[in-house]
Amino acid sequence: MIQQLIFLISLVFVLSQTVNTRIYTENDGLISRQISDVIEDNDGLIWVAHGRGISRFDGFKWDDFPQSLNLPVKQTRLAKTANGGILAFGLGLYSWKAALYENGKWSFISLPDSLGDNKLFAFNDLIKDQFFLSGNNGLFHYSLTDQSWRTIEKPESLKEIPFRLLKYAGGELFVFVKDRIIRLNSQSGEFHTFLEGFNRPLDIINLADSYYILGNNWLCRWTDGRTDLLLNNFIQDGNFDLAQLKVKQNHLYFRSTNYIHRYDLNNQNHSLFKTSGVEMRFGNSLLYFDHQDNLWITSFRGLMKIPSFRFTNYTSKDGFLEDEVSTIIEISRNRFLMGANNSYSFFKDGQIESHTLIYKKPERPSGISRINDAVEMNGQIFLISDYLGLGQLDNKQIIWSKPSDLFHFSSVAEFNGKLYVSHGGGTIFNYQNGRFRKVLETKKQTRKIRQVNGQLYLLGNTGLGIWDGKNYRFISSRNSNFTDIYAVSIINDSIYLGTIGGLCKLVNDSIVEAGLSGHQINHPIYQILVNNDDIWIGSDKGVYLLQSNQLKHYYSEQGLIGNEINRNAMIRTSNEEIYIGTDRGLSIYNAVYDSDDKPIPRVALITLSTKTDVMDLNSDQHLEPDNRTLTFSYRAVSFYNEDMINYRIRLDGF
Repeated sequence: MIQQLIFLISLVFVLSQTVNTRIYTENDGLISRQISDVIEDNDGLIWVAHGRGISRFDGFKWDDFPQSLNLPVKQTRLAKTANGGILAFGLGLYSWKAALYENGKWSFISLPDSLGDNKLFAFNDLIKDQFFLSGNNGLFHYSLTDQSWRTIEKPESLKEIPFRLLKYAGGELFVFVKDRIIRLNSQSGEFHTFLEGFNRPLDIINLADSYYILGNNWLCRWTDGRTDLLLNNFIQDGNFDLAQLKVKQNHLYFRSTNYIHRYDLNNQNHSLFKTSGVEMRFGNSLLYFDHQDNLWITSFRGLMKIPSFRFTNYTSKDGFLEDEVSTIIEISRNRFLMGANNSYSFFKDGQIESHTLIYKKPERPSGISRINDAVEMNGQIFLISDYLGLGQLDNKQIIWSKPSDLFHFSSVAEFNGKLYVSHGGGTIFNYQNGRFRKVLETKKQTRKIRQVNGQLYLLGNTGLGIWDGKNYRFISSRNSNFTDIYAVSIINDSIYLGTIGGLCKLVNDSIVEAGLSGHQINHPIYQILVNNDDIWIGSDKGVYLLQSNQLKHYYSEQGLIGNEINRNAMIRTSNEEIYIGTDRGLSIYNAVYDSDDKPIPRVALITLSTKTDVMDLNSDQHLEPDNRTLTFSYRAVSFYNEDMINYRIRLDGF
């Protein structure tokens, strides 16, 4: 027996989470990646202000307004009017512009001559369409209804104090200065102090009877004159760049230089997120939620979209030494060991402590030290590594041993109170009192062993071996896809197998294709997890969740960090959470953030025509007996995985 203690380099991280992100750039048809604002119109189209003007996106193509219109191109802010128009305010090629899009065309609003150097913009559509612009000596108020400007002068006490932000919240206009927030009575033009005594307030939002205020490294709630501090000094170093306070489903969202922040008003939890893919700074980013709860983020590297927060994700950006998570085991309550290809990590409450192996043998073949499996037995944690063999966890170190100078060890399991190790070539060893004893030689490739109904099941690429401790039998099939097996589980007293060909079932020593509640999965299945009445299935295309006879499919577009689920890396924890190890990191399922996965698109009728005429959509029509064939042209807008999902629309009443 070969035994070695592997010395360790350890790195400890207390970091954020990674949220799966899509980014739109020129490669997707966006003509400029310098995004300044984003908004959704009544038809569900996404409007984007960028360095070459303004564009609309329906999920399939970008519609760009001609640059000859001379629309704003810098520092542009977008707003939606009460009747569905789009207002854009920003810097054109030569001057500041306010442009209004209504009834299919743009018009421009004449601006006051003395706007001043610091152009602040605030729009309100709660009471009537109106917006404010800042001037050197006060504010300019414009009503879209009256198409007129009026000036509100600064009081003497504010004459020399620059305005930092104009913001509508709860139908009222708030003016931010360095050390306080001032509320404006828009009817009388009087300014009144709303909040003071806090260092540099930055943003405000209204929810129910309260206002939530974001400041320079603090967050508070204001209710009927009482102020409660929710967060204070929560960023320890670096530039804060805090801004963009939003609310969605009783959660507050905002951004700082390096993170997207979420504050849960239900349990007071504060979470930090990084975006997947490109490394991003959010110092100038704006945040926007559409009607399907996609979070859009502007940047100078393109337009980002976070489709869901249903999965909390951790990758090498968050503390792991490598992205892939090959094995997960809970070693004590809410504390986990995560195996990978060349490292392992301890994980607890979002804190990651990662370890790299340093080998005594420099000739070790590259890339095959992967930790393939783990099991707990009699209070001890055992792991299996492709190259290193069987490992036993000793505090934070792993002591490895193997029966000979072999590699390609595949799995470890408890069977009838004893510990067994499988070699990829089909040899099964019993490990006891520090010694390995060969107990079975099958000469069949074996990738996983598990105890099922008092027998040891051997899963391989040519079939299923079953050993009761004495007798061994082998089950195969004419369909080679069904005999390439990765997973086994008991569901409703039947034995199901996850194979390269999809979900199968063991029936009278035959492997047959199977479904669950009428649902078929016909591509590789690497793991099956039964969680009370729910069934989780890990595949090469994400995870499936069978819940109340409904099958849900989650993959990267729905927030999962990676699409390939590893065969020993999906578990139900003692806290009844689902942990999923993928080729790109760890995902933790959060049911509370799992909104409807079949969102309804916004449908708009574009044209209605007969054989001879295009009809007016805004008036009643009479059809002649010989001309009653109608052609409908419609648009169904959804940004829920818009590249893969198409919608069929049915007329109401048919």
